[in-house]
Amino acid sequence: MSKIHRLYETHKILKDRRTPISLAELVSRVGVDDRSIHRYLADLKDNYGAVIESKNGGYVMKKPSEIINGMGLWLSARSMEWFLFFHVVAQRMSDSAPQLIPDEVKQNIDKYFRKRGKTRSFPTDKVRILASHRRKGEHTHLVSIVSAILDQEVLLIEYESRSQGAQLKRPVSVQRLVYYKDHWYIDGYDHESNELRVFSVDRIRKIEEVEENSLTFESIDEDELEQVLRSGYGIFSGKEITCAKLRFSQKIAPWIRDETWHSNQKSVDALDGSFILEVPYSDSTELIGEILRYGPEVEVLEPSELRSEVQNRIRGALELYT
Repeated sequence: MSKIHRLYETHKILKDRRTPISLAELVSRVGVDDRSIHRYLADLKDNYGAVIESKNGGYVMKKPSEIINGMGLWLSARSMEWFLFFHVVAQRMSDSAPQLIPDEVKQNIDKYFRKRGKTRSFPTDKVRILASHRRKGEHTHLVSIVSAILDQEVLLIEYESRSQGAQLKRPVSVQRLVYYKDHWYIDGYDHESNELRVFSVDRIRKIEEVEENSLTFESIDEDELEQVLRSGYGIFSGKEITCAKLRFSQKIAPWIRDETWHSNQKSVDALDGSFILEVPYSDSTELIGEILRYGPEVEVLEPSELRSEVQNRIRGALELYT
């Protein structure tokens, strides 16, 4: 259970009572020690506006936190996923808008609904987002992950690695969440390997808090995160960057020309109507999958190593059909 879960549980126990509750009972019900309960009580009073008094050897809440009651500090796993998803959508709509919804947009929306009547709401059933290759259980741990980012806490992640075929435990300082091709990923600092790593959220089986003061949260500079984890194509990371030079046929060129495969890509229209795209990459895994998706409409020009990898994959596929 994460800190945000325990903070909410402490608030709920106090809010639901009319008589004082002892420290011992609070400790037992929340499942933490005395020091943690004192810290949660102070947090609720100092940071969330709750009024909590000591009375008859116990604690009683005179005024609950408006933030927790009204705005929903506590979010279910599914609610957290929707909140994050719409944050991503809003960013895609306007890269220059740092907030979730720009003020001028929100004002226009409010004005529109006031004109249409107070009981009218946006018809969400008229908006459809089609996800591709969605994995099961991706949203399950988002609340704990977001809490760790906000509180800068180290998480002990029990992770089922696809590549190694094993269950691993890693203490991770989560730097940020990434939503990429309909999947959630963690950009994190792995304290065991002392390296930046990418973890697929759907492969996380369990999350625990590390013992207090056993590990210090490691905050990584944004530029370093981009250089190590996002300098090449796709979600796979690496420090050594190679440039792939791809030629797309005249038939498929109009579609590829309008796509951004990477922020540092280069492109040129060839005289024969084909389209040349140069894309940096550090791991060929995902890039090869994308190349094979276009079949005979794309050719790898450079480097020779990537060209050979694609040839071998095509030969392997042909063997299944001969």
